[in-house]
Amino acid sequence: SGVHLVVRQDFLNALLHAVWNAGLLEGKVNAAGLAANVSAKLPPVVRPTPASSVCKVDGERCDVQLQLGQVQVDLLGQGFAINASAGARIQVDGGTVSLKIQQVPDIKVWETSAIPGSLTPDTVKTLITSLVWPMLFGAIGDNLKFQLPLPALAALGLADLSPNLASAQLQLQMHQRPSVTSGRLILGADLTLTTPPPP
Repeated sequence: SGVHLVVRQDFLNALLHAVWNAGLLEGKVNAAGLAANVSAKLPPVVRPTPASSVCKVDGERCDVQLQLGQVQVDLLGQGFAINASAGARIQVDGGTVSLKIQQVPDIKVWETSAIPGSLTPDTVKTLITSLVWPMLFGAIGDNLKFQLPLPALAALGLADLSPNLASAQLQLQMHQRPSVTSGRLILGADLTLTTPPPP
């Protein structure tokens, strides 16, 4: 049978705030002989994808936009601030909801150093895209997952009908693109019953 799942945008933003509050968007990035200190001053947020956006993930239009607040980057003695956004698609795998985030973000960079140095914002933008963004992308993508409260079939007494149903599980398979309206994400999915193969 089919079901519609409704996820409040505020709920996703609360999860992102928890990722930020736990310090997962802070740290040092070392790559290609360069070390950068990264500090996210504001929590990231999820917002609907603007109608004018051409954002795609794996060839499909983005469901939402992930917006990073001001991120401070210290690199080679210079300070820079970045504002980054990336499209994301909402995925449902079994009973787990997650975001698949665009690999290449839209980044704006400006220098905050009192005295300008040798690095320019354009150079730093390239470095951030290749060094800093993968760290932020990994921290968000790996931690922004949650389980749907699907009922345990054993608790429903299905094992009394047939022993083969004792290990059966309910799973969701998305069958349509999520829609975003009035601060809610609506996911259409098929509810399927899976049973382990016979011994």
